[in-house]
Amino acid sequence: MVNYFTEGPAARSTGDRFRFRIRRWQAAVLTTSMAALAFASLAVGVLLVAAHAWVGLPIAVAAFAGTIYLAVRLPRLSISADVNGVVVRSIRRTYRLRWDEILEFRGAGPDATATAVPRVILTNGGWVKIVAAARSAWEPRTKFDYVAAELNGFMRRVKSGELPA
Repeated sequence: MVNYFTEGPAARSTGDRFRFRIRRWQAAVLTTSMAALAFASLAVGVLLVAAHAWVGLPIAVAAFAGTIYLAVRLPRLSISADVNGVVVRSIRRTYRLRWDEILEFRGAGPDATATAVPRVILTNGGWVKIVAAARSAWEPRTKFDYVAAELNGFMRRVKSGELPA
């Protein structure tokens, strides 16, 4: 069985650290797409100013700012873990979780949707999506269950004291 998350540049797993991020080609496609949308919204804003149509200008400015924000955040989607805790970089924010806050990591499981997303299940009943490991429509669902399995194993090693703090 191939372990997708300790091979290749997308994932790094050493004895005391785990990291999974989106692949470089995915980051390049997302950044290029967002840059094109930013340019398009900037062009619409310039045309609106030229036509003295001030009503649509705030929408064009908001679209421009939003695409720039996404162009910066999307390539940084990742999850990393070490003996201190887990850092999940999502689209809107970065979550820094201590190990005592985490109940388990859950893979996509039997979710039949095209874009199943693994989650960090918290002890308070909440959860955090691992957007970096979201499944595309053409990727096998079981592949992303490996992220959860590796992180659960890493968590067991940390909580049992096997990894030095």
